[in-house]
Amino acid sequence: MSDAAPSPPSSKLSSHGANIARNVITGVLTTVVGAAALYFLKFNKTGESTETNMLQVQATTINAWKSYVAAENSFNNNLNIYLANYSASGFEHYKEVSLSAFDQFSSELKKILDTKNLDPSFSSMLERRMKTNEEGKKKYEEYLNNYNNITQTVSDQTERNTKLNEESDRFNNEKKERDQVFASDVDELCKTLNAKYTIYNFTKNDLVIYQQTNTNTTNTNNTNTTNTNSGTDASNNSVDWRSLVGKWVDGNNVLYQQEDGKMYYYFGTTDSTYGSWQIYNNQLFHYYNQYYGAGNRWTYNIQNLTQNSFSAVLVDSPYTQYNFVRSNN
Repeated sequence: MSDAAPSPPSSKLSSHGANIARNVITGVLTTVVGAAALYFLKFNKTGESTETNMLQVQATTINAWKSYVAAENSFNNNLNIYLANYSASGFEHYKEVSLSAFDQFSSELKKILDTKNLDPSFSSMLERRMKTNEEGKKKYEEYLNNYNNITQTVSDQTERNTKLNEESDRFNNEKKERDQVFASDVDELCKTLNAKYTIYNFTKNDLVIYQQTNTNTTNTNNTNTTNTNSGTDASNNSVDWRSLVGKWVDGNNVLYQQEDGKMYYYFGTTDSTYGSWQIYNNQLFHYYNQYYGAGNRWTYNIQNLTQNSFSAVLVDSPYTQYNFVRSNN
């Protein structure tokens, strides 16, 4: 007997196959729709997260900048205080406290650098500042050691003064280059941060070491106009430090105030001093580093300022007034 022809698929079997196909298709569609939903949810969440992170970075960076300015200004002011109180007999103390100021400043910078959510450009600048500060400390310690060695080993006063001047010039020239690089670095950082975070004004003027120059630059036109008059009390106006650069004469006294901050002061033909000068809060500061009065700081109020003359009045007793006239000789 021949084999019977195979029976056609039953309706039950066909229905089962259709269910399998439907389940597969449904599964695929569910996966696609689910993936799409997850994508859009993730996209929206990322957008919100990005905005939140930007606000966090902005707030953190502004606060960090304020902390940085405070640390930088404290470092600068402390060094000036130590210098003003320097005496030859207290050299070791001066060396200890001034070098400690570098260490303290590095510690403050590290704390700021470790802050979470800090703008990357600010972090990079702080890293460079720490490196510069460490280099500056080494150079300053080398300078102090050389300076002390000269004072201790060179007995002839003329030779000693010459060598001290040469060492100071060497150190100041090295420092000038680092200062210029740092100034450029701060300028670029402020531009970058101001472009990102418009609710706050990041400016180099916040730093004490730049307030003199930048304030004077802003008020140059007003100051020059005032100086062409018969005279003015500078305590009520911004003093342009550049107007005090040059050679000044008061009787037999001759004062040289150079653009790079160096100062030479000859008291008639009997004595002299060498150091630096600075305009801060419209007052004139003289720092005596060598020769007469080494280690002292003198502060003057400026009065009767014109293009070719000014009066410097000591802020402390005996309140001596010096009347300087510009000399072109």
